[in-house]
Amino acid sequence: MDYTHDLLEIQNWMMAHHKSYKVIFIIGLLLLFTFLIHTFTEKYRLPSVAGYVIVGSLFSASIVEQIPFFSTEFVEWYTYLINSFNFVTILAVSFISFTIGTSLSLKVLKKLEAQFTLIILLESIGAFVLVTMSMLYIGKPLYLAILLGAFATATAPAATVLILREYGVQGEFSATLMIILALDEALALVIFSFVEPISLITVDPARTLNIINGFIIPVVRVVSAAGLGMFFGYLSQRYISFDHSKKQKVFL
Repeated sequence: MDYTHDLLEIQNWMMAHHKSYKVIFIIGLLLLFTFLIHTFTEKYRLPSVAGYVIVGSLFSASIVEQIPFFSTEFVEWYTYLINSFNFVTILAVSFISFTIGTSLSLKVLKKLEAQFTLIILLESIGAFVLVTMSMLYIGKPLYLAILLGAFATATAPAATVLILREYGVQGEFSATLMIILALDEALALVIFSFVEPISLITVDPARTLNIINGFIIPVVRVVSAAGLGMFFGYLSQRYISFDHSKKQKVFL
């Protein structure tokens, strides 16, 4: 009942202050700027992702709060609105990860297996060790050092994937880059799954590290996630191969 009452209060407040119309206005303004920056980058053959980053920076809450004629109430509401768009980021990352998965080439992976192993070890494990040791060297606590080290292993594949798609890069180079992105992201998730319980135990002395929370639970999480992804990916692939409807393929 309390949640229902709070939702009704928020709805009444937004209606009283015409916030619903402002949401539509802000989304429309964001789409307009995105269209303009895309037109500009396309005309001058520039990576559109750079323009999208600029638009996102201009519409960030930290920039908006610097504009003098915006009230404190509007800035707080705008910050809340931007934060409520987190689901868009999650969906975008999901689509990007799906695109990377569909672009993997087993032929290239088998051909350059030794090179991929060396690159991933140096890039991911090396970044984890370097960042963790650096944080410890400047006096940061262990839990923060290993967490930042785990974060450092992850890459931001969005820009790379968008540029490859935008310029239509094909061939062994593109396939190699996609494999490195996929393996790097997978290894980052594995590292974080094992680092998280260690950092929590370091912060909370009441917790104890044992074989269950330090090894079994992280392994179950990683294997379960990989198994679900492979299962639904296989079903989707089989369904697409038997169904020639373009609408069904786009939906999948």
